[in-house]
Amino acid sequence: MYYMGIDIGKNNHEVGFIREDGSHMGKSLCFTNTQEGFEKLIQLIKDRLPQDETFCIGMEATGHYWLALFSFLHEQGNILHVIYPTAFESSTSINRSLMPNHPYGRDANEAIRMRS
Repeated sequence: MYYMGIDIGKNNHEVGFIREDGSHMGKSLCFTNTQEGFEKLIQLIKDRLPQDETFCIGMEATGHYWLALFSFLHEQGNILHVIYPTAFESSTSINRSLMPNHPYGRDANEAIRMRS
């Protein structure tokens, strides 16, 4: 099992991958909030994850900026877990001291961490 966390932004999103054991799979990737950016993400998934391997997608629900990507990934047959930042805020303040420095941005890490 692999986990993919997506930090949502107005113009750009950032995605990071981890294995089931918690180890990171390369650097995060920034992609645009456009059809071209979404296709770049699909290609990254194909390139980075082993074929026929299951993976879980967690994404942040920021404003309305997440909706186009959510729809695109859902239409591709993916199961997504939407994380609402306000509901997640209290648990991150408690657990932030437990998170070591990671190669991904903090928000992408928090989306990935929701796997547990």
